[in-house]
Amino acid sequence: GLPAGGPVRVQVYALAGRRVRCLGDGWREAGWHGVDWDGRSDAGGPLGSGVYFCLLEAAGASEVARLTLVR
Repeated sequence: GLPAGGPVRVQVYALAGRRVRCLGDGWREAGWHGVDWDGRSDAGGPLGSGVYFCLLEAAGASEVARLTLVR
């Protein structure tokens, strides 16, 4: 949940640190929001099973979540 409106960026990175997908980059109002990831890269191709990281940047702070993609 966002305590105030502002710019938000949500990106997915491979374990090696390469960005594979941008799930959102723009202004969001205060409140709860969600994003879905279909396991595809920015180019639209399916990514392999493995560990990925989701980086959320908003309100001058950042948070990382570990994701496991199983095909």
